Amino acid sequence: MTTLVCNTGPLIALAKIQKIDLLNELGLENILIPYRVQKELLGKIGEESCFIESALESFIQIRKRDKASDELEKRVSRLDAGEQEVILLGTAITDDVLLLIDDKAGRRVAKQLNLSVVGTAGILLLFKQQGLIEKVMPLLTEIRQRGYWLSDVLMAQVQQKAGE
Repeated sequence: MTTLVCNTGPLIALAKIQKIDLLNELGLENILIPYRVQKELLGKIGEESCFIESALESFIQIRKRDKASDELEKRVSRLDAGEQEVILLGTAITDDVLLLIDDKAGRRVAKQLNLSVVGTAGILLLFKQQGLIEKVMPLLTEIRQRGYWLSDVLMAQVQQKAGE
């Protein structure tokens, strides 16, 4: 079974559209965040904060990561703290792991380290595949309207993949 390690942005995006709880319906072994991401999430204000807090209390687990090698620390050093911690936690997990990261630089580094990565749009596609939602594009559009940046290129790619 797969462990999902999440960064701050995608969790906020899912909370903005009240779909963060669907992560718990994916049949994953664990849904983890590092302490840094917890701190960033708890600092979030707005209507989505209650959905974030509920997820943190019910199914998202906070994990401390072990010390990484100097080489690995160096490879992630230019990333934001949240992405660094997600990637370092992901590399420490020996089971099947999937990282939930939207940041382009973070995704690139994770892929260079042979980690599987999905973003908010990819998770929505997974929700649709598993019958948890009917359509992806209205939700992506809502995320965008609520101030979460998504490129036109990404929107077009997802629309094609979703067949909508």
